[in-house]
This record gives sequence, structure tokens and C-alpha cells, in this order.
Amino acid sequence: MATTKKAKLKADEEAPVHTEATATLLSFANPPTGATPGQIARDCVAGGLNAIGIHGPFNDNDKIDFGTIEEGSCVDFAHSIELCVSAKGFKLPPLAGTFVHLHANGSVIAFGNLVAAIAKLMKPKTGGA
Repeated sequence: MATTKKAKLKADEEAPVHTEATATLLSFANPPTGATPGQIARDCVAGGLNAIGIHGPFNDNDKIDFGTIEEGSCVDFAHSIELCVSAKGFKLPPLAGTFVHLHANGSVIAFGNLVAAIAKLMKPKTGGA
């Protein structure tokens, strides 16, 4: 059965950004590395910022002003970090709600502090995913 381009675009728009299936497949595609949680968190936070248009390099004292990041970009940033960490063999609690809350409150966090917080939240995956 052929699908129209319009139907395909609509289906793509409705697809969730982050699913358990995506995380599981990524964990098998990219097995855990020997990197420390701190280094993984640093790489994933930097990658997430780049993904939403905030480009590095980043220093620990650089400020991330969540109040100036659009709410949708906060969600994208959170999902980017979650997927990156998952692909490296770790899991995180969902971050999107927290990032939206930080946006609503106009919170400013130093890059190094956000990396440290993410690293603290990371737990190794056990049993596959």
C-alpha cells in the first residue's frame, strides 16, 4: 500500500522523539564504552546543546540560561541527553519536565554543574536495556 508524502510527513510528526525501543536499539548499536560517567555526561550535554543551536566548546563556568531557551528546545535538549547517555550504556530518569521547569523559572546553571548533576543521575543499564 503506497503512502502519500503528506501522510508520511504527518506520521513522522506524530512519532515520539524518545521511546524505550529507541533507547534499547541504541544500546545494542553502541555498546557501553570504557568512558567514565562524568566524561559521558560532559559529551552528551555538549552534544545536546549543539543539537539545539548552542555551540561550544564549553567550559565548566559557562552559564546555561534555561530561561532563554525555548520550551520545545528544552525538551529536545533533554531527549538528546537521554538518548546519548542510553547509547553509552547508562540510563537516566526523564529530564524534559525538569528542563521545562528550569525554563519556566529562568534558572541559570553552570555547564560543569549540569554535567555533574547528569553524571550523578546516570545509572548503568543492567540486563540489556
